[in-house]
Amino acid sequence: MTHGYHKDHRPDCKQILFGLNVTADGHVPLSYQTDDGNQADVTTPIPNWQPLRELLEQEEFIDVADSKLCSEENLKTIAEHGGRLSKCPEF
Repeated sequence: MTHGYHKDHRPDCKQILFGLNVTADGHVPLSYQTDDGNQADVTTPIPNWQPLRELLEQEEFIDVADSKLCSEENLKTIAEHGGRLSKCPEF
């Protein structure tokens, strides 16, 4: 844990970034990822996605994410591996 960007501008709060992968049929946890609270959200989708592809030995996923998934690098990597993309606001 480390001091990250706090929306209430509280410098006394430490934060973590937590990502969780679950199944669609019952929300069974498959894997998780933790990062420091100051980790940029835009840098987390691909390091999470690659091990999940290997674990499940498949490419088809539904990513539920906010706009931080919609970086050019993230979308390019997903498309290069046959991933399907929905419309992102920035592109």
